[in-house]
Amino acid sequence: MQRAKTFSIIGLLAAIASSLCCIAPALALIGGITGAAGAFAWIEPLRPYLLGMAVISLSIAWYLHLTKKDNCKGDSCSCAESARRQPSWMHSRAFLIAITAFALTAGAYPYLLGWIHKAQHSAVQTAPTSDEVETIVLDIDGMTCTGCEYHIEHALQKLNGVFSADASYEKGTALVSFDPNLLPIDTIIHTVNQTGYTVKDYHRSNTSENLH
Repeated sequence: MQRAKTFSIIGLLAAIASSLCCIAPALALIGGITGAAGAFAWIEPLRPYLLGMAVISLSIAWYLHLTKKDNCKGDSCSCAESARRQPSWMHSRAFLIAITAFALTAGAYPYLLGWIHKAQHSAVQTAPTSDEVETIVLDIDGMTCTGCEYHIEHALQKLNGVFSADASYEKGTALVSFDPNLLPIDTIIHTVNQTGYTVKDYHRSNTSENLH
C-alpha cells in the first residue's frame, strides 16, 4: 500500500506541474503576486510528458491497490488481527479516489478555463458609451494556453472604459477596444503586467485586424 500511495502522489504532482503555466496566473490574481505567469511558461512544452507521467503513475497506483495481497499465512491469530486492523486513510481507497479526482481536475484545468473563455466570448460585449473608441493591439510575452487568454481578458474587462478585450495565445497578442477619455493606454499595459504577463509593445489596430 505504501507503493500505491507513492505512485498516486507522483501522479498528482505531475498533473499539477503540467498545468502550472495556467494555475500560476490564477494564483497571481488571487494573491497579487506578479511575474508568476512568466516563471512557469517554460513548462508548456513539457505538458504532454507530465500528463503521461501522471496517467502512468496513477494507473500503477490503482493496479497495486487492486491487486494487493494479505500477508497473513497460516497463523490464525495473526490473520484475525490483520482482518481487524483498518488501513490508515492515506492508504485507503478513498484517498486514492480523492488523489485521482484532484489530479484529473489539475490536468484538465487549462481545458476548463478554455471552456469558460469560450462561454464568455459568446456574451454580448459592452456597448460603447462614447463616440471615441480606440483599438490597440498589445504584444504580450508569457501566454501558453487558452487559460492565459482568459486571465488577461478577465483583468482588462474589469477596467472602466474597456469595451472589449480579445487575447490570442497563439499570436501572443491582445486586441483591446476602449474609451481613451476614460482610460489611458499606460493603465491597460500596467493591468496586463500585473497579471504576471509582460507587454512588450503595442500598436493601434486597423478595423480589419482580427486575432482569431
